Amino acid sequence: MKTGDAEAARDLGRLRQEEGDLEGARRSYEQAIAFRDEYYSSAAAIDLAELLASQGNIDAAHAAYRIAINSSDYHAPGAAIDLGRMLAEHGDTNGARAAYEEAIAYQDDIMSPRAAIDLAELHASQGNIDGTYAACRTLIEVGRLESAVSAATDLARGFEEKNDFEGARIAYQQAIEIAGGPDKASEAVSRLRGLQSRVHPKPRDLERLVAYGPDIPAVFKLESDPDLDLPPVAETASLIDLRVADVSVLIGSGELEAAEKILAQWCSEEEKSEWGPAQFPFDQLARTQGMRGDLPRMRETLRRYRDLNSNTTDRGLGRDLMEWLANEEQPGADKPRQFFSAEDNGPLHVSFMDRAQFCDTSIFFRPLPNPALGGVRFVLVGGPMCFVDRRGEHSCSTADSIDGPLPVKIAEDTSRVATLTEDPAWTTEAVRLCQRLLLAAQRCGESSVWAFAAGFVSSSFRSTIKDLGERPPKKLKVNDLVLQKPPRGTWLYHREPSTLVLHQRSPEPLYQFVGNAPKVALWRWPDRSDLVLQAWCDTLASASADPVTAVLPDTPMLRGFARRYVRRERMDRIERTYLENAAHFGVGEVPNQRGDACYLRVHTSLVIDSDGTEWDGDLLTAALNYLETHYQLRIPPFDAVRDPLLTEILTDHVDQLRESRAARIAWRPDELQRFNEMRSWYARYREQGSRLDIFRIHTPVSYAL
Repeated sequence: MKTGDAEAARDLGRLRQEEGDLEGARRSYEQAIAFRDEYYSSAAAIDLAELLASQGNIDAAHAAYRIAINSSDYHAPGAAIDLGRMLAEHGDTNGARAAYEEAIAYQDDIMSPRAAIDLAELHASQGNIDGTYAACRTLIEVGRLESAVSAATDLARGFEEKNDFEGARIAYQQAIEIAGGPDKASEAVSRLRGLQSRVHPKPRDLERLVAYGPDIPAVFKLESDPDLDLPPVAETASLIDLRVADVSVLIGSGELEAAEKILAQWCSEEEKSEWGPAQFPFDQLARTQGMRGDLPRMRETLRRYRDLNSNTTDRGLGRDLMEWLANEEQPGADKPRQFFSAEDNGPLHVSFMDRAQFCDTSIFFRPLPNPALGGVRFVLVGGPMCFVDRRGEHSCSTADSIDGPLPVKIAEDTSRVATLTEDPAWTTEAVRLCQRLLLAAQRCGESSVWAFAAGFVSSSFRSTIKDLGERPPKKLKVNDLVLQKPPRGTWLYHREPSTLVLHQRSPEPLYQFVGNAPKVALWRWPDRSDLVLQAWCDTLASASADPVTAVLPDTPMLRGFARRYVRRERMDRIERTYLENAAHFGVGEVPNQRGDACYLRVHTSLVIDSDGTEWDGDLLTAALNYLETHYQLRIPPFDAVRDPLLTEILTDHVDQLRESRAARIAWRPDELQRFNEMRSWYARYREQGSRLDIFRIHTPVSYAL
């Protein structure tokens, strides 16, 4: 048989699967496998395995993966990894371990390290010390030291969650040893210090309480004494209970004075500690002082750190801070670039060596002065969802309206957005939609099309792009002010969308587009408020004469944003929660446990065109399906849904899509298992007491409108 026969059968199977004809897709995949082509038959076997697994037929999926492994050395390592992940997800840890070890044995430059990472995580989740460290050694041998340290740290965290403090202590120390020293294992060192504080709290630490500002909503509990009754009116917290993430929320929310007080007292303990200065938050303290405009005290903090540690390249302090100090101490040296707000002419000191910093943070709590620019088309992705967060369990369609006062609506919408943007299923659906729109533009003769994403990078985001045959997405560095198509690949992603507010408010634009503007843009950021979203959309719209397509999570407030934006209204709904502020401006990681989707069925749900016209998202999906099978039609999909003749044809396809979704509405066993696990996890978390009400609206008193 010819290779083309196997390829055609596989392509037909994928097309049928996209159209919802799962039985027809299965037959086409089996036909492609029967051709015994080394490449396409094994690829079809993987497609068949994924289809069967999604239907809950694990035994048949296992057999299909085995066909792929045995028929092609090219696909075998990846198929073995997929098999291991499927088995692990369904509780067959022994089978998963064997599959990962099989993938490692191929010694593939890319896939074998991935398998070692999965194997290490599997052993760590089971508390298997010997297995975890054996996998770590494999990772070190293939140059994946960071992954090895992460796996060892996860093992220690598992012991700590089970209150096995001695096991956790040994595992954290082992992670530090694997990394090559404390300065190269900051998370393990930080957690080991926290563990020591929990096991051996000092009496003076229990008495040293730092008063927060009046607008902090939660009473912090001491980890060393969870039953300690702190006065609810005082709104106080203990140093040993403060994590970097909690301080980040304060900084991001504009409570700079409270954050500086905590960080300063924390750093004052350095001289009495056995740990070096790199393990204390001198960098957060200096940045906070810079944000407050207290540059003399900022210089004093940096000089103190430099005196304590002559190694100024230590990872405990940012290079940009030390360079700023060197410039300050040298008369005539270059100073950080300054911009000025059009409203208050206040200084916005911005260094792009690491991140936007030393800003007049009040600009992030006021609307942009101009109405929406327009020129953006919105496509929303959502669907039925059951998720668990700090507030409890929730079932909804993601676009369902929310009853209650504004704070309740904002809390619910924020949690939905945060859950969706971090969920692999939503990410996969959104990325595939963007990629299909890019391919549709290319078929219509457009060249150099590309996509621009804003959001935290995640393995699901990168792997989905790679699975679609694209190169990994390129990260836009903070000191890179040029927005353009990557030299290789079609995806550029931005992890600092708050800098676009500076771009829009500065008289001199910070960013410039080179070449074509992006054809599509993807919002994967946990923020549903107006300010940064408008800055993001205005930046995209200003660079293109044609509408840019922006893909968003489908929630009530993001629908409202899109409708108001295309009407070019003034975007003044800028109320944000602690979570949203921390995501933009937090120094540390965003507070975790903010939402997990246990059940999610997403699809393209709504299109809001730049002129305000709205269509059902199924019509766009049907248009893409139709145009992909009728190559002679060189029509953009958004024009196709407006064409009266094509609309009649597409209606039948829409009905098929809805029937296909109805057939997949039932819960899968793995989803029920995850739902029960997440319910138990969050219930235990709520019993321990939430550190912060991260879904509460917060605008610092000094920046209140």
